Amino acid sequence: MPWQVRLDPEREIVETVYAGALPAPELKAAVRETLRVAKAHSAWRVFNDCTALAGGCSAVDLFEAVGEVERAVGRQPMREAMLVASVAAPGKDVLFWQAACENRGIQVRLFDDRERALAWLARA
Repeated sequence: MPWQVRLDPEREIVETVYAGALPAPELKAAVRETLRVAKAHSAWRVFNDCTALAGGCSAVDLFEAVGEVERAVGRQPMREAMLVASVAAPGKDVLFWQAACENRGIQVRLFDDRERALAWLARA
């Protein structure tokens, strides 16, 4: 499994860590588990560590996953911080995810520093 989801109960942040290639079935499973944990704990601040992510799914897969996020979130405000190796060159999949989320009203911001990302989420 190229992903792992956990709740940080102190910060009320759902953290998903990705590693390696993420084929479409794994993307869907990771998104569903992240949303399940978020709903169960009313924790709509999400931290995605994508520093070791190596692609593996298509733009269509990403678009469908963003649609699932939008349906699950509804009118609930959600913030998502994405930790990437380089904000200057985050990769086309990360940029596509960010744009698709923002087009649907989900705040997404890219970071290359974990503490800055967590601080941004804490201000939500």
